[in-house]
Amino acid sequence: MNQLELMEVLARIPLFKNLSAVERHELQKMTRNTKKVAAGDFVVREGKDSPFFYIILSGEGDVLKGQRKVNSVKPGDFVGEVAFICKEPRSASVKARTTMALLYINIDDFNHLSCRIRESIKDKIIQGLVTRINGLNQANLKLEDEVNKLKR
Repeated sequence: MNQLELMEVLARIPLFKNLSAVERHELQKMTRNTKKVAAGDFVVREGKDSPFFYIILSGEGDVLKGQRKVNSVKPGDFVGEVAFICKEPRSASVKARTTMALLYINIDDFNHLSCRIRESIKDKIIQGLVTRINGLNQANLKLEDEVNKLKR
Protein backbone atom coordinates (compact mmCIF):
# COMPACT_ATOMS: atom_id res chain seq x y z
CA MET A 1 0.00 0.00 0.00
CA ASN A 2 1.53 3.31 -1.03
CA GLN A 3 1.41 6.48 1.08
CA LEU A 4 -1.51 8.07 -0.82
CA GLU A 5 -3.60 4.90 -0.53
CA LEU A 6 -2.83 4.71 3.18
CA MET A 7 -3.92 8.34 3.71
CA GLU A 8 -7.20 7.57 1.92
CA VAL A 9 -7.75 4.44 4.02
CA LEU A 10 -6.98 6.28 7.27
CA ALA A 11 -9.50 8.99 6.34
CA ARG A 12 -12.24 6.34 5.98
CA ILE A 13 -11.55 4.47 9.23
CA PRO A 14 -14.05 5.55 11.90
CA LEU A 15 -11.34 5.45 14.58
CA PHE A 16 -9.56 8.32 12.79
CA LYS A 17 -12.48 10.28 11.30
CA ASN A 18 -12.25 13.10 13.88
CA LEU A 19 -8.60 13.71 13.07
CA SER A 20 -7.37 16.43 10.76
CA ALA A 21 -5.29 15.64 7.68
CA VAL A 22 -2.19 16.79 9.59
CA GLU A 23 -3.01 14.43 12.47
CA ARG A 24 -3.66 11.54 10.07
CA HIS A 25 -0.27 12.32 8.51
CA GLU A 26 1.26 11.89 11.98
CA LEU A 27 -0.36 8.44 12.10
CA GLN A 28 0.84 7.71 8.61
CA LYS A 29 4.41 7.97 9.87
CA MET A 30 3.69 4.71 11.68
CA THR A 31 3.27 2.86 8.37
CA ARG A 32 6.22 0.70 9.34
CA ASN A 33 3.61 -0.75 11.69
CA THR A 34 1.62 -2.52 9.01
CA LYS A 35 1.50 -6.21 8.34
CA LYS A 36 -0.41 -8.84 6.43
CA VAL A 37 -1.94 -11.91 8.01
CA ALA A 38 -2.75 -14.88 5.79
CA ALA A 39 -6.18 -16.50 5.81
CA GLY A 40 -6.31 -19.06 8.62
CA ASP A 41 -3.62 -17.37 10.71
CA PHE A 42 -4.26 -15.64 14.02
CA VAL A 43 -4.03 -11.89 14.53
CA VAL A 44 -4.26 -12.31 18.32
CA ARG A 45 -4.65 -15.32 20.58
CA GLU A 46 -6.84 -15.53 23.63
CA GLY A 47 -4.89 -15.48 26.91
CA LYS A 48 -1.67 -14.12 25.36
CA ASP A 49 -0.02 -10.84 26.31
CA SER A 50 0.79 -8.34 23.59
CA PRO A 51 1.59 -4.61 23.56
CA PHE A 52 -0.40 -3.96 20.35
CA PHE A 53 -3.86 -3.17 19.15
CA TYR A 54 -4.79 -3.59 15.51
CA ILE A 55 -6.85 -1.64 13.00
CA ILE A 56 -8.10 -3.70 10.08
CA LEU A 57 -7.27 -2.02 6.79
CA SER A 58 -8.52 -4.83 4.55
CA GLY A 59 -9.77 -8.38 4.85
CA GLU A 60 -12.09 -10.09 7.30
CA GLY A 61 -11.69 -12.18 10.42
CA ASP A 62 -13.55 -14.08 13.10
CA VAL A 63 -13.46 -13.36 16.82
CA LEU A 64 -13.25 -16.60 18.78
CA LYS A 65 -13.85 -17.31 22.44
CA GLY A 66 -12.33 -20.72 22.91
CA GLN A 67 -13.32 -22.49 19.69
CA ARG A 68 -16.63 -20.62 19.30
CA LYS A 69 -17.15 -17.74 16.90
CA VAL A 70 -18.61 -14.77 18.75
CA ASN A 71 -18.21 -12.00 16.20
CA SER A 72 -16.76 -11.00 12.84
CA VAL A 73 -14.43 -8.11 12.01
CA LYS A 74 -14.01 -6.15 8.79
CA PRO A 75 -12.06 -3.15 7.48
CA GLY A 76 -12.29 -0.19 9.84
CA ASP A 77 -12.77 -2.37 12.91
CA PHE A 78 -10.14 -2.56 15.60
CA VAL A 79 -9.18 -5.49 17.81
CA GLY A 80 -7.02 -6.04 20.85
CA GLU A 81 -7.85 -2.68 22.36
CA VAL A 82 -9.02 -4.00 25.74
CA ALA A 83 -5.76 -5.86 26.39
CA PHE A 84 -3.85 -2.85 25.06
CA ILE A 85 -5.52 -0.34 27.37
CA CYS A 86 -5.85 -2.57 30.44
CA LYS A 87 -2.47 -4.31 29.97
CA GLU A 88 -4.13 -7.70 30.43
CA PRO A 89 -4.06 -10.93 28.43
CA ARG A 90 -6.24 -11.12 25.32
CA SER A 91 -9.87 -11.89 26.10
CA ALA A 92 -10.48 -13.56 22.71
CA SER A 93 -8.68 -14.70 19.58
CA VAL A 94 -9.00 -13.18 16.13
CA LYS A 95 -8.43 -15.49 13.18
CA ALA A 96 -8.14 -14.20 9.62
CA ARG A 97 -10.92 -15.51 7.37
CA THR A 98 -9.28 -13.83 4.36
CA THR A 99 -5.86 -12.23 3.97
CA MET A 100 -5.87 -9.19 6.23
CA ALA A 101 -3.83 -5.98 6.12
CA LEU A 102 -3.42 -4.45 9.56
CA LEU A 103 -2.09 -1.28 11.10
CA TYR A 104 -0.82 -2.05 14.56
CA ILE A 105 -0.03 0.39 17.31
CA ASN A 106 2.20 -0.41 20.24
CA ILE A 107 2.12 1.46 23.52
CA ASP A 108 5.38 3.34 22.84
CA ASP A 109 4.16 4.64 19.47
CA PHE A 110 0.79 5.47 21.01
CA ASN A 111 2.43 7.48 23.80
CA HIS A 112 4.45 9.45 21.23
CA LEU A 113 1.32 10.61 19.43
CA SER A 114 0.02 14.05 20.30
CA CYS A 115 -2.35 14.27 23.24
CA ARG A 116 -5.26 15.21 20.96
CA ILE A 117 -4.75 12.15 18.77
CA ARG A 118 -4.42 9.82 21.78
CA GLU A 119 -7.57 11.22 23.37
CA SER A 120 -9.51 10.99 20.11
CA ILE A 121 -8.48 7.35 19.66
CA LYS A 122 -9.31 6.54 23.30
CA ASP A 123 -12.73 8.18 22.92
CA LYS A 124 -13.45 6.12 19.79
CA ILE A 125 -12.28 2.93 21.52
CA ILE A 126 -14.62 3.64 24.45
CA GLN A 127 -17.44 4.37 22.01
CA GLY A 128 -16.74 1.06 20.25
CA LEU A 129 -16.77 -0.83 23.55
CA VAL A 130 -20.08 0.76 24.54
CA THR A 131 -21.55 -0.26 21.18
CA ARG A 132 -20.34 -3.84 21.68
CA ILE A 133 -21.76 -3.98 25.22
CA ASN A 134 -25.12 -2.61 24.05
CA GLY A 135 -25.20 -5.24 21.29
CA LEU A 136 -24.40 -8.00 23.76
CA ASN A 137 -27.07 -6.74 26.15
CA GLN A 138 -29.64 -6.78 23.34
CA ALA A 139 -28.58 -10.30 22.34
CA ASN A 140 -28.84 -11.46 25.97
CA LEU A 141 -32.33 -9.98 26.32
CA LYS A 142 -33.42 -11.64 23.09
CA LEU A 143 -32.08 -15.02 24.26
CA GLU A 144 -33.74 -14.56 27.64
CA ASP A 145 -37.06 -13.85 25.91
CA GLU A 146 -36.65 -16.98 23.76
CA VAL A 147 -35.87 -19.12 26.83
CA ASN A 148 -38.90 -17.73 28.65
CA LYS A 149 -41.12 -18.57 25.64
CA LEU A 150 -39.82 -22.14 25.67
CA LYS A 151 -40.55 -22.47 29.40
CA ARG A 152 -44.23 -21.61 28.91
